[in-house]
Amino acid sequence: MISVALLLAAVGLTQAVPFKSALEKRQSLAQFNDVDILNYALTLEHLEDKFYREGLANFTQAQFAAAGFDATFYRYLQEIFTLASPFIVSCPSDNPTFPVRAYPKLVLTSTGPVTVGSKITVSTPGYVLAPVTGSNAPLFASFASAGGPVNAELTRMGNGMDYSITIPEGVAGLNYLRLSNCGDATHLSEDQILAGPVVVEITKA
Repeated sequence: MISVALLLAAVGLTQAVPFKSALEKRQSLAQFNDVDILNYALTLEHLEDKFYREGLANFTQAQFAAAGFDATFYRYLQEIFTLASPFIVSCPSDNPTFPVRAYPKLVLTSTGPVTVGSKITVSTPGYVLAPVTGSNAPLFASFASAGGPVNAELTRMGNGMDYSITIPEGVAGLNYLRLSNCGDATHLSEDQILAGPVVVEITKA
């Protein structure tokens, strides 16, 4: 039923902007025009929306695991939605509730190149983070990098929303930074993630 609905939605979207002619094989990228690109983008956006609002709501984390997916797969969808949520300006009032929620927003506030050993500052605008083990318990920065997760301790900067982090050894390239209340987990659980992710590009010194 869902597949049929998605197919009909895709067909409907192709009518949003008329094609000049029937579909035909392109010989080069120069043969794609603005109409082609717009229709393609609209179709992708609609299918993604359908997936999050309808497809994902029909399955649980246990069902994903039973189907052979890694145990963390379902949780990662929540982090993906966190990255996408700033681009969602508004939704129709009759839209169903998303089956995943966004974590508190995490923003990289420092500028300039980021290297191992350098300090960066991040902020959780509008959110004062409180670790579950007490107000004086440490908070951590968890870098999801190609070599596996790497953790570093956060330094509070006074107002509960701004923090500094010294980039640890073992991270390089494109990283997804999350704030957590656990400094030794190889895989963060949903209740251990406090904010993020935010993309951080770490270059060589």
